[in-house]
Amino acid sequence: MNAYTAMQSLFEVNACKKQSGFLARLKFFLWCQFLVKKSSHQKRIKSASRLLRLMNQEDFRTQPGQFFAYLRKVDPFIFEELLLLAFKARGCKVLHNAAYTGDGGIDGTVIFPDKSRWIIQAKRYGAHINLEHVKALGRLVEQQKMRGGICIHTGKTGAKVYEHLGRNILLISGNKLHQFVSCALG
Repeated sequence: MNAYTAMQSLFEVNACKKQSGFLARLKFFLWCQFLVKKSSHQKRIKSASRLLRLMNQEDFRTQPGQFFAYLRKVDPFIFEELLLLAFKARGCKVLHNAAYTGDGGIDGTVIFPDKSRWIIQAKRYGAHINLEHVKALGRLVEQQKMRGGICIHTGKTGAKVYEHLGRNILLISGNKLHQFVSCALG
C-alpha cells in the first residue's frame, strides 16, 4: 500500500463507520507521526549530503581546525548521516537506522565490499571520549554478531581508550576523520 492509498483509507466513510471515533483518531495520529519521522529523516540525509559536498571543498581539506570547528556545531543526527554518506561514497553499503534515538548505541551499519558488517557509533565530543562508550561498543559488536565496530568522534582520545581497541573495534578521529570526510568525494 503506497502513501496515497493509505491516506485515502483513513478518510473512507465506510472505514470510519466500522471503527470507533477513538480508533480512527489514533490511526490518523500514528500515520501523521510516521510522515513526520520519515520527512525529518530524509531532511537530515539531504542536509548531510550538502554538508559532505561542503566538507570536500578546498577550504575544509586544507584547514583541519576549521573542519573540526564546523563539525562540532553540526546537529548530532546530521553528523551521523554525514559519516554514513562518507562510507557510501567510498563504496560501502550503508544501513540507516529507522530512528535516531533509542537505537541502542548503533548509529548505522556499514557493509564493506567483503560483506563484513560493522556497527558505526558517532560521537561529537569537544573533550575526551568516554571510555565506557568504547567498551559498550565492544559489547554491542558481540551481541549483534557483527565483524566489528567503528567509533568515530570529534574529541580527544585518552591512552586508556587505545587499550580497548583491537581487531574488532576501530577508531576514526583527528587526522583520520578529517581525511575520511574531506576526501570522501575524491
